[in-house]
Amino acid sequence: MLTDRIRFNRVIFRNEVFASGYLEKTVDSVAHHLDDRCRSNSPIVYLLAPNHIKTVIAFLGILKSGRTCLLVDPKTGTLEYEEMLADTQPSAVVRIDDASIEFDFAREFAFTDFRMEPALVSQLDDVCIMLYTAAEDGYAKAAMLTHANVLSNALAIANENRTDESSVSCSILPLHHLFGFQNGALSPLVAGGSFLICDISDMQKTATLARDLLQYGVSHIYSVPLMYYLLSKSAAIHEIGRRVYSMISGGYKSPSSLRDRFESRLHIPLYEGYGLTEASPVCTWQCKTKKYDKTSLGLPMVDYRVKITDASGRDLPCGEKGEICFRGGNVMKGYFKYPEATAHALEGGWLHTGDYGTLDPDGNVFFLGVKKNMFNVAGKKVYPEEVRRLMMRNENVENAELRSDYDPLTGDRIKARITLKHRTDESKKDFLQWCANSIGHHKIPQNISFGEE
Repeated sequence: MLTDRIRFNRVIFRNEVFASGYLEKTVDSVAHHLDDRCRSNSPIVYLLAPNHIKTVIAFLGILKSGRTCLLVDPKTGTLEYEEMLADTQPSAVVRIDDASIEFDFAREFAFTDFRMEPALVSQLDDVCIMLYTAAEDGYAKAAMLTHANVLSNALAIANENRTDESSVSCSILPLHHLFGFQNGALSPLVAGGSFLICDISDMQKTATLARDLLQYGVSHIYSVPLMYYLLSKSAAIHEIGRRVYSMISGGYKSPSSLRDRFESRLHIPLYEGYGLTEASPVCTWQCKTKKYDKTSLGLPMVDYRVKITDASGRDLPCGEKGEICFRGGNVMKGYFKYPEATAHALEGGWLHTGDYGTLDPDGNVFFLGVKKNMFNVAGKKVYPEEVRRLMMRNENVENAELRSDYDPLTGDRIKARITLKHRTDESKKDFLQWCANSIGHHKIPQNISFGEE
């Protein structure tokens, strides 16, 4: 199990330092509470995961109890959440109260009476983490990542990025997103390193963030291009740059203008990586200890293989555009309850990413665009077919059309044109409020117009 490889050091949160004794004791208390109270046979526990120390502790407690953690965005819409419950049927739901440090088990843990088919229970025996993704057909699917998958990626990150007992990592990303959780918590825990959990509820508070990065000697930073743009404006960024071992950008391709600005100010490289949830999630990056092409997404991580294929699945030579495919210990077990989608995604034993790219003779991977029908909103995947399907469940919606404009700094900006059956000013306001309640905040189009406008 992943928890067998954890080596606690220090976790820093809200200007407090939590040592190994406290962390071990609190993880055990979560595991015991789940063992004592769970009455469902479902091994799945939902964790609504804000950026909080209790999120990390709850996750480890869930695993230590022998269960599977399904990470959930706390801002998931009610309509999405209802569909998730029907699909994955958790035995417990953990809703972290981010106002307190200590757990209130009576308030933060809820238990269900779901009964899961024995065949599905056994399918999850080795599964560590589940996350919803892959909604190209309109329906999100829970990717199953085993303990071996997650540990493979955690060790690869730690080894290639020189994370150890002396390092302090910080992921300026949401912990309910695997890129943030793996790099910012799991890999440091496996390596015996420390990590800082930062508040990202207001991305404009870079002065406070920069102060914390300096105060706690953060050596490894992981984030998205937008955050590095904001950090580059901080007066402390030069001192941060002198102290860090590496700064890695992911989620979406960093625009060359941002990268050039950042590197000219700091005189250190801004490294890039590439991955997806189904790969635990990191596949390639520009590793500091290896020679790579700066315009690429770097090289495959150790023991991971990459190839480019055409529409018929034929392997393509270097320089030819096709779909990027990966193979390695980090690749998911499959999608829960979706064997056909699993077979398609893992055809021939390779993970088909749904992204276009090329390879050069040195193994560098170059990203050339998205093959699948998906938007990338500041590093978060949004599937227009899913959003359209959810919107059509509103009884006043006659039609919904979605498209996006791409901003190199922030990714896709979604636009929607909605045709309502009853087109009053009040009905428009009602629809916007319905979206805010029913659909995840990052999936709601930034610009919504109505049919007659």
